[in-house]
Amino acid sequence: MSEPKIAILVLSTEFEVALPDMPSVAAQTFPNDAAGLRSFVTWVKPKLATLEPSENPLKICLLGGEAIASRTSLESAVTESRAPINELEPFDASIRLLSEGERSRGITRRGLADAIRYCLGERL
Repeated sequence: MSEPKIAILVLSTEFEVALPDMPSVAAQTFPNDAAGLRSFVTWVKPKLATLEPSENPLKICLLGGEAIASRTSLESAVTESRAPINELEPFDASIRLLSEGERSRGITRRGLADAIRYCLGERL
């Protein structure tokens, strides 16, 4: 069985979340700060409980929606498994930010559909 997935589009002031395994659940947007992280975890935990049990860890996919100079609250909490994100353990996080090459080719923004594709393992 595949791992449950959370696709996240990360922007400097907010992040947008989709659950590819639950397409009927509408995407949500949260502020990219401590309060937003808590709201996100409170929102997502009951939804994950409704998925069938899996032997695989939760897959959290962070896709940078824009070029951001420094790490955001969400990115730091995921990479360091800090509260409240650590409540979602065990998880396997993957992060893809816009590269210099992408920016030089004029790719300056990505959307939530790109984050979902990235989380499903499709090539961007």
